Amino acid sequence: MKLRVVFLFFFFIKLNFFYGQTAKIKCCKNYNLKAVFIGGQKNTMSVNKSYINLNTKTKSGKCYTSCNFIEFKYKSSKRLFNFLDIIPGNLPCPDNLIGLEEDLKENLKKVNSIKVIKKQLIFFTNTDTLLIFNE
Repeated sequence: MKLRVVFLFFFFIKLNFFYGQTAKIKCCKNYNLKAVFIGGQKNTMSVNKSYINLNTKTKSGKCYTSCNFIEFKYKSSKRLFNFLDIIPGNLPCPDNLIGLEEDLKENLKKVNSIKVIKKQLIFFTNTDTLLIFNE
């Protein structure tokens, strides 16, 4: 009986730690793109070709590629994180970067949670990793 109570106690503490974490995003800090996931496959060809900057005070930000940007607002709570009003810039990109910009726009729309682990921002859907950025 005591063992069961101890087990349940630690289970609830661990569950609360996992779901109760609040992401600690640094305001106005540039986080460099480490990976984009498309269809569950990691695309590392995009490393450092983009960065994201989140303003935690205004709940807005931009994701920059070397030729354009994507502007957005976001909503966050303890468990959820969603990008809203995703608006791409109007600057033309060379062919080799058009795909990256499209992948970023599509993945930003799908995000519904975030984890901050050390110096990484990791954006998820319910089941998949979508984007990883490093400080």
